[in-house]
Amino acid sequence: MLNPASLETPTDPDPTDGLVGDDPLSLPLPFRGEDLRDDEVLATRIHAGGGLAHDFSGWRWYPGTTAWFNRPVNHLGSTDPNHFIAQGLPVYAAADGEIVACWRMFPDNPDTDVDQLDDNLHRMVGGGNQVYIRTADDQFIFYGHLKSMSIPQSLCPLSSPDGWLQHTPLHISLQFEDEMLVEPPIPVHEGQLIGRVGNTGTAQPHLHIHAGPLAEDEFGNIARVRASPIEFTGGVTGDWSPAQHQVDIASIEWQSLDDDRINPRIDAAGGDMLAILPD
Repeated sequence: MLNPASLETPTDPDPTDGLVGDDPLSLPLPFRGEDLRDDEVLATRIHAGGGLAHDFSGWRWYPGTTAWFNRPVNHLGSTDPNHFIAQGLPVYAAADGEIVACWRMFPDNPDTDVDQLDDNLHRMVGGGNQVYIRTADDQFIFYGHLKSMSIPQSLCPLSSPDGWLQHTPLHISLQFEDEMLVEPPIPVHEGQLIGRVGNTGTAQPHLHIHAGPLAEDEFGNIARVRASPIEFTGGVTGDWSPAQHQVDIASIEWQSLDDDRINPRIDAAGGDMLAILPD
């Protein structure tokens, strides 16, 4: 029998692990229910290393196998990112603000068995194609691994001749690369399309999102200070695992994210996840 438990949700190291903000941020989900099929859910779990970021992947229910998979059943062995349920899903801004850093031109990773960043540290940053939004109260929201060229050029006008960074990144986790700074920042509005799920800078397609306060470093440059817990709103959630058989969408015990500001951070060691359905 096909084993969905082996098709795990990807997780990435959180660059702000251990630098924890005081108060949780309440943000709407960066997805819309209308972009999912009736037999699909999003899923998230606690972040690698115990961080405060979230990795969202996509899963589809297959009645013929009574199981969930992150690829069509006729492509389960595929390493083509275009066969993954999450690939290309629209991503929306979770708040009004301005884009202060971004990159949109890294090429898509053609092989989901390979971490694209490993061989490209000299010309790529962790997170792949990405958007940093600064909100009015000086919080940042980071969206990573977006599909190549899916961030609108009007929001991220930066470019290079070959799509890669032209200078070796410093890889200092709390600072922005000079080539990726947007000056002046570009306004963005809650609910505005900012890109599509991809697998740039990683292996399997998923959206990485984390958030926290911004500050200025000793030289007056904007810098990320630490990560904060995110409490998502605008949808429903339920305890779930892709290894669960006979548990279709209707059988999940759904609870509104708005009722208790549920924070989808759970014990990954047990293999559990949270299923998410956005409004």
